[in-house]
Amino acid sequence: MKTKNCRVIIYAQTREQVEQLYLCGVNHASGEWNAQQSTKMKWTTEGWRAIKYLPVGGVFEFKVLRDKDWHGVEKGTWGEEIPNHCITAQKGLVVRLDIPNFRQD
Repeated sequence: MKTKNCRVIIYAQTREQVEQLYLCGVNHASGEWNAQQSTKMKWTTEGWRAIKYLPVGGVFEFKVLRDKDWHGVEKGTWGEEIPNHCITAQKGLVVRLDIPNFRQD
């Protein structure tokens, strides 16, 4: 039996102004952890947005990048490493993220 997909919306707000944001994650449609193949997010009035179609009940891990490389990966408030975002896909899921900082090198 084929697994059904559901639409998941991911919004990201940043504390610093950025020109673009990317979503890089575990599955093929999000680059398989290859920053060069990450998904570009779109600016909306609610923040940066990515729409993903994921298998219902599937687990999706991801990070937010400000560039298409890992030098722009999100960090915590004081520049510390943070764990991957991890969601379980379900119909109607809307995820809202606050991105306090990015790697600074």
